[in-house]
Amino acid sequence: MNIQITSGVETRVGEDGIWRLTLDGFHIALNTVGGRIWEGLQKGQSVNEIGSSMVRDFSVPRARVDDDIAQFLVCLRDNFLISLAPSETAT
Repeated sequence: MNIQITSGVETRVGEDGIWRLTLDGFHIALNTVGGRIWEGLQKGQSVNEIGSSMVRDFSVPRARVDDDIAQFLVCLRDNFLISLAPSETAT
């Protein structure tokens, strides 16, 4: 899956550790898990890489992590903060 962060999304991490994303006046606050996923996306990590680090760091089952990531990506897409496209495969 190719994930593209929408141009113009501003990211701030407050002293309280809450991540805040802003785009064209729309604001969304992220908890620790959402912040970790967003940070991975900003670094260009794959969903698999983000998931692997979360399983290791949070000691939770992979299936739960994969479900959380998938739901979060849909939320970001539905709020125009990212675009999702299938990965291109070699022919």
